[in-house]
Amino acid sequence: MQELFKQNKRTSGINKRSYFLISVTFVLLFILLYYLPWVFNQLQIIQIDDNLDGEVVVNKIIGQLYRGEQEALFLALNGQIPGYALPRLLHPLSLIYLFPNSWLSYVLTDIVVRSIAFVGIYLLASLSKLPKYICTMLGLCFSTSISFSVYLLSVAGIPLTIYLLINLKKAQGSKQIFILLSLLLIGSNISFALSGLFIMVIILPILLYGFKESITKKLIYGYLLFCLGIFLGNVNIFYAQFLSDITWHRTEWEVFKLTNYSFLQELLVITKSVILGNPFYHVTYSLPFAVFTIISFFLVFKYYRTSTLYFYISLLFFLFFIYIFSRTSLSSPLREIAPYLNSFQWDRFYFLYSTIVFLAIIALFKAAEFNRRHSSILLLLISFQLGYNLFQTPHIKEVPKFLLNEDISVNFYEFYRTSNYKSIHQIVGNDAVMSVGIDPMIAPMNGIRAVDGYYVLYPLSYKKEFKTVISDSIIGTNNAEYFEKWGNRVYAFYPKGNPNLLNFCSAYRIGARYIISSGQIVNQVLTEIKTFNSRDQIILYKILTTKCHN
Repeated sequence: MQELFKQNKRTSGINKRSYFLISVTFVLLFILLYYLPWVFNQLQIIQIDDNLDGEVVVNKIIGQLYRGEQEALFLALNGQIPGYALPRLLHPLSLIYLFPNSWLSYVLTDIVVRSIAFVGIYLLASLSKLPKYICTMLGLCFSTSISFSVYLLSVAGIPLTIYLLINLKKAQGSKQIFILLSLLLIGSNISFALSGLFIMVIILPILLYGFKESITKKLIYGYLLFCLGIFLGNVNIFYAQFLSDITWHRTEWEVFKLTNYSFLQELLVITKSVILGNPFYHVTYSLPFAVFTIISFFLVFKYYRTSTLYFYISLLFFLFFIYIFSRTSLSSPLREIAPYLNSFQWDRFYFLYSTIVFLAIIALFKAAEFNRRHSSILLLLISFQLGYNLFQTPHIKEVPKFLLNEDISVNFYEFYRTSNYKSIHQIVGNDAVMSVGIDPMIAPMNGIRAVDGYYVLYPLSYKKEFKTVISDSIIGTNNAEYFEKWGNRVYAFYPKGNPNLLNFCSAYRIGARYIISSGQIVNQVLTEIKTFNSRDQIILYKILTTKCHN
């Protein structure tokens, strides 16, 4: 009998090693397939909105500043944005931007961020004694649900933070020091404006009610160190917001007026979108498997109705309420009392959505005493969700078109028109440009100073100056309210086919000396310099000094 017991123990050990090796092999194969399309130049595709046309360019400027290239300070709105107002300037992971090659920096950042996201969920699921292959699949699901890795650990680092806090209570010596330093490091890579504020508020309730952890002194110390990390990583933004003598443009942010507003209707729309669509595109794809799993266990398996499950469902509903409240006129009175809330985008609580639903799944199956039947159900749902995530990944969903020789989305270098802008840079030198009908962030990405662009923080005074450029042209568009109330995009808005309504002399007075246009402009203050043949026509004009004197 004793020999049989030893044999079973050895067999169990072999099975565990086998499962581990299979999981590692699967993960490595998955990573290879996930990033394989980027080997081909045509498939180096990432989402444009808020990414190529914004954050990637800011990251490049940060990298140039790290390398001591002080002229980079003049790229953002022709020097109107001080270096300390750039998001992620003090985030340690931003050191990846030291690589001069922007594409390589993006890829390395993406790999690091998704790896940390995977590890966090995997360890939490392992801690809850879920099978290793389930832990692996959950980790892959979470890491691929993050659609914007440029925001570093604002979402990706939260599960690992929770795992570290749980393990801190029994850690001693060097292990304890390692955990504390890790918490400080993760916190310093989290954006306070996007998710930092809210994770600081809900992380202790998640530990207390979601994972049934007792609040000890060690845990409090770890939590405070994590919060210190968030502060240190964002201290430049705090300085810009509260200690600088500049009033930032987001203080004018307003909620767009809605007609026939109904709170119940808005709640139904958002709930439906969460299950079937993707309203929270900034950080997570839709998570139908997670929502379906929570709801089905809550409704079908009555004996699994635990306080943990109630907590996570309440948290999700609270999330919906915050989103609705912040995105409608219900929050207007509060915004008037505290306008700085606008600058820190407190409505971005939904950035935590993917984290919360995956934590709920782990806690749910732990409470449900995971068994073989649960394994089959969860594996099926995870496979469905993982397939959905991959289908939503920009560079992967273009592969079928690529194989069939069909037109695919613009890739990284095509978007930035590197070749043509290199020639433009040689012509304009250190003079600033304004873009008409072309994304203005392409210019600074290519080392060209620009008076326009897409930035989260910049002086309100500059916004008012720039409005003189578009005061006539914006009337014929639907962007007037957008520019006034949102304001991130300082663009040369004009009615389609009529760029002549733009005030080019006003552009000259705020620093522009050249115009980069996607089409012909007939205007007495402009003279054509050169036409570039490319995927989209690019024409370079010079603003005539004599015509705009005074």
